Amino acid sequence: MSDSIEFKTIGFIGVGAMGKPMLQRLAEGLPSESKVYIYDVMSETMDEVCSQFPDRVFRSESARDAAQRSVSKPC
Repeated sequence: MSDSIEFKTIGFIGVGAMGKPMLQRLAEGLPSESKVYIYDVMSETMDEVCSQFPDRVFRSESARDAAQRSVSKPC
């Protein structure tokens, strides 16, 4: 059994003053195939982070949408 945990999809809600640096660090440190679905009430903030990580971070329409996109589905 491996000690590492692999994340394929992650939901991240709240990309403000504290959330944005945490999200940037997360996006830089995850494996290349991982996707992060984000939501914030400020669409400009989401646009900024999505353009910084275009193949990794994606906008969601709502907090619920981000959560649903990040749920692991059984094989």
